[in-house]
Amino acid sequence: MNQIEKSQKANDLRKNGDFKEAKELYLEVWKEGNDKFSAAGLLHCYRKLGEFEQSLEILDEIIEKYSDFNWVKIECIWTIIQGKLYRLPEDEDTNTVITIGNQILELEPEFIALKTVVFKVLKSAKKNKDWNTILEWIDRIDPVELEDQNEIKKDWTDQELWYYYKVATLNKSGSHEAAYELALSVVDKFPRKKKFFKREIAISKISQDEFKEGEKIYSELIRKPNSDWWLLNEYGEILMKNGKSDEAFAAFCKAAHSIGPLGHKVKLFKKLADILIDKNQVQNALAHLILINKVREREGWGVSNDIDMIINDLSASGEKIDENLNEKELHNMCKEVWKNNTPDTELVHAKRKNLRGKVNLGDPNKPFCFIATRDKESFFCFKSELPQSVSNGTLVRFDLKKSFDKKKKKESWIAINIHYVK
Repeated sequence: MNQIEKSQKANDLRKNGDFKEAKELYLEVWKEGNDKFSAAGLLHCYRKLGEFEQSLEILDEIIEKYSDFNWVKIECIWTIIQGKLYRLPEDEDTNTVITIGNQILELEPEFIALKTVVFKVLKSAKKNKDWNTILEWIDRIDPVELEDQNEIKKDWTDQELWYYYKVATLNKSGSHEAAYELALSVVDKFPRKKKFFKREIAISKISQDEFKEGEKIYSELIRKPNSDWWLLNEYGEILMKNGKSDEAFAAFCKAAHSIGPLGHKVKLFKKLADILIDKNQVQNALAHLILINKVREREGWGVSNDIDMIINDLSASGEKIDENLNEKELHNMCKEVWKNNTPDTELVHAKRKNLRGKVNLGDPNKPFCFIATRDKESFFCFKSELPQSVSNGTLVRFDLKKSFDKKKKKESWIAINIHYVK
């Protein structure tokens, strides 16, 4: 076959999805005397086969010779995106992401590729708290062109995410009035994410010394039945700064008692321990401090020397607690403290939807079983509520409703609406 015949054959194979055979023919044509069609086809096949090392070896030459040919330009753009940008580690330095992003921008990408690059830079910059980079890159895409709908209810749409990045970054960079005005203009446009924009409005108010207004917005947010633990924690911080220490302590207790990974709450537990020390509740403070170390050990972070020093100092004063207690036992001790210092128990337990846990079927002859969460909480459920073909250790999503434990003679929870985690 001559070059024209090989190119045609390769093109037919590529269109039929036979990328491996097409690649070999494109490669022959490229080596014999490359042209823009074989260059584009070869890059396309390399991409589909995931052979980015080979494609990147010839990329600069192709860009130099044929980047004015639209098909070549598209293939070069997506080769860089898939072969470089997508393969970066999560903790990659933002400057590296920007360098690759700029290489793509030089090829004048169409909107989908442009959006991909910009959001990749924004995500990296946000992780590294590089607010100037976010402000520099975010306006390279027009939010009006972004998708404003998403089939997955919990996920952010591109448009929601763009506005949130912009508002949050304006607050972080000190442009609080601009953040306030932008958040106010979109807060009703995105009802699914309203709490996040309301929070930014509150932050902008507090940052402009309008503490009363900011505190009011937070108090409205945490009254909702699905209040997040981190919102309650932030509310407690605001109350503390406003000199309302007792209310702040109650908010921290509500936050601690709300559903959320214990690993995320270690700083909150430390705040509670400090307050309990001030209140001369040393036993309760010790329970929180030892719980912190237990959680840190489980997470693989190692025991905190600073926490150990505080534990030793408190123990030297005569107050002691059994450090051999396991994490669950310490968690239960702390829960009693949170419960006793939270006047609104309904609020504490409000967020009991959309939990995750692993099924423990237990005795096959009994009609009930348990679901254990990552935080080592275990919830009763009837096997009749389980989806079909569930086995021990199956990860499920579930809700909780209030129940009464007749054996323990106290209120408890029962798992309902159990589904497989997709």
